[in-house]
Amino acid sequence: MTIDRGTPGNDRETILRTEKITKRFGDVVANDSIDFELRKGEIHGLLGENGSGKTTFCRILYGLLKPDSGRIIYMGREVRFNSPRDAIASGIGMVHQELSLIPNLTVSENIAMLHGRGFKIDRRDIYERLLDLGEKFGLEVPPDVPVYKLSFGERQRIEIIKAVYSGVKVLILDEPTSYLTKVEVENLSRVLKEMKRSGITIIFVSHKISEIMELTDRVTVLRRGRVVGRGITREMSESELVKLIIGDKDLSKPALAGVEPRESGKDKPVLLRVKGLTVLGDLGQIAVDSVDLEIRSGEILGIAGVEGNGQKELIEAIAGIRKPVKGEIYIGGVNATGMNSYRIRKLGVCYIPDDSEMALLSDARLFKNIAITPPAADLYVRDRVLRIFNFRTLRNAARKLIERFRIVAESEDTYPSNLSGGNKQKLVVARELHTEPRIILAYCPTKGLDIATANSMRNYLVSEKMKGKAILLVSTDMDELLEISDRIAVMYKGRIAAVFDRERFDPYIIAYAMTTGKPKER
Repeated sequence: MTIDRGTPGNDRETILRTEKITKRFGDVVANDSIDFELRKGEIHGLLGENGSGKTTFCRILYGLLKPDSGRIIYMGREVRFNSPRDAIASGIGMVHQELSLIPNLTVSENIAMLHGRGFKIDRRDIYERLLDLGEKFGLEVPPDVPVYKLSFGERQRIEIIKAVYSGVKVLILDEPTSYLTKVEVENLSRVLKEMKRSGITIIFVSHKISEIMELTDRVTVLRRGRVVGRGITREMSESELVKLIIGDKDLSKPALAGVEPRESGKDKPVLLRVKGLTVLGDLGQIAVDSVDLEIRSGEILGIAGVEGNGQKELIEAIAGIRKPVKGEIYIGGVNATGMNSYRIRKLGVCYIPDDSEMALLSDARLFKNIAITPPAADLYVRDRVLRIFNFRTLRNAARKLIERFRIVAESEDTYPSNLSGGNKQKLVVARELHTEPRIILAYCPTKGLDIATANSMRNYLVSEKMKGKAILLVSTDMDELLEISDRIAVMYKGRIAAVFDRERFDPYIIAYAMTTGKPKER
């Protein structure tokens, strides 16, 4: 499905356009012949799910990446930016999801770092301009306060002020509301409308349809690196945009090779229960907001949602990596609220993260890596007091896991750094599963893997489910969730927006909940 309701603009109203912008990373085509037009003085929404190519495209416009082919025409002439410095000098600024401020410096000192000339810094001029810009655009921030004392929303205002201070004509905002509270989102909306009135043109990148509908004049939708729709926002409906984002999915045939739906554990005992769980994020914001969920023996509960809606904080709280500020976690009937990861693991919980590099000891041989978690270590210690291991038993176990999980490694003495990405992830899965945990927490376990390895991972999870394990699977891959989950819960802004049983699985309805926070029937 493709919609194009754009009307061609003349040179006077078009401030930036691209022709056939293409960018590849190895075999992955991140941007595929993107044609894009930005009109002067508009807020233009760039919409799409994770991995659709939005951020890559914006980084090209900002000079952080160079396109493999295609042209950028800015203010009537073709431009080639070798770095963000070139883009800023031309009047294009960008505020990233990950902010780039120096925490120990004050607001005015962060601005001075960019705009001072050598050792000559007119602090008074910077201070006064900050106050003037804050008043003009509603971006008030205290110039003399260190950045680390400010909220994420206040820090974001500083990044916007930095861009405005530089004299931007075009401002790119990449997922600017991901970590903001509701009040901060409303404040940002007012700021952007005021900037638009002052003549600044804005590219607003988001996955939240409600924000696109409320803020933008026109919208361009990307899917798998291609433009699949564009038009005047007020002439498009939420339903149309959802369909453009997810495309046409045929559920009559399996999306994943080698995996078939299996019987769920509807009538089996609950192994994991979460009640009213509230968890803070890295910046002190509420990331998980009063979440209730339960998973039974022999069940896979999939968590759907665009990244940044609290999924990571939820799974880390259950794993004992984060402490909840409110609510309770029960593991097999035991109140595990506030327990550390060591004690959680001793209760029979394992955790498969999305980044194998964070889960392995690169300077320890493969056979030692399988015994770094508490349950596994207990299997191989010869002396529990001195923690002396029986290395012969440990090596034999490692060889069996290499064979069982088809890990391509020279031997059990290989270092993880010598393994491919897929084999590192297999090693993590082998280590986590071989102690026969009751509960498996999996956070995007197939992220970045090739098709064959990803299918192997899914089959491991289905196999563990058939043994009666309870599995919490967080994934941004809709096909993956639809194929192996028994139920899917959608997270939106830290809350559970909707829960779907397998017989109610519908990619359109689930995507609608992911992007609007509201359940909807066809």
